Parts: sequence; structure tokens; C-alpha cells
Amino acid sequence: MKGEMDGGVISDVFKSILPATIKKYLPKSEYVTYCKKVFNMVSNILMTVEIKDKATRSLLLDTVIKNAKDEDSAKELMLMFDGSDKASIQAELSMRHKHDIVMAIWSINTPDLEKKEAYLEKLRLLDPNSDWLKNTEKFCQSAHIGNKA
Repeated sequence: MKGEMDGGVISDVFKSILPATIKKYLPKSEYVTYCKKVFNMVSNILMTVEIKDKATRSLLLDTVIKNAKDEDSAKELMLMFDGSDKASIQAELSMRHKHDIVMAIWSINTPDLEKKEAYLEKLRLLDPNSDWLKNTEKFCQSAHIGNKA
């Protein structure tokens, strides 16, 4: 039972429950607007405040990644993944963050399929044999707009 309170388990539960709850009770336009505000607010914190505590910085990065819901935020995530100097947020990303970024990119409608596949391939090269990769690939396949009813 101890392992069931692990952050990864809790995160997976929320990933499966929240989309259905949001779809039923919150109009998508309001949800995307709210996520954009959170994305911008936390991004600004990361850009302007020096945060030395790794756990706090990681939590803020998680928040930015989870609230990426539009084309602009997808572009920023791609720059972050690539470690580009053009990224607004300069951060050392863990492998888990990179998996989360790829899943976020696949969840956003605007990047074309070719770009999404390119980022999944980059991830495959970085983390070729992990269990995370299998889960990320399954998530991306299910997030693909062509697989939605």
C-alpha cells in the first residue's frame, strides 16, 4: 500500500479521471483559458525568480508542462525539450519531464503530426528501453486526433 501514494501513481490516476470530469462539467474554452493563465504565471515565476530548491523547481516545471494546452505553449515546450537558448524557461529537465513534455505536445491539437512524431522519436533516442517510454508511446497513440471517436 505504501507505493500507492507515490506521486507517479497519483499523477496517473488524475490523468485518467480529470479529462472526463472536465469534459462533463467545464467548457473547453474556459479550461484552456485557465490553463493558459496558469502556464504564463508559473513560467514568469521560473523566468524571474532564482529557485535553488530542486524539488520546488521540479514542481513548478510540472505545473508549466501540465498546463500547456495551446499552440504557443506547445512551441515553448518544444524549445525547452531541445534545450534551446530561445526557450523562455531555461531549465535542466529530468527524463520524466521530457516524457511529460512529449505527452503534452501530443495532447495539443496544433503541432502537426510530423512534429509530434519527431519529438517522440527524440525521446526514443534519449530513453530507448524504459517502461516510461512504453507508457508514453501508448499515451501518444491514444492522444492522436485520428484515434478519437
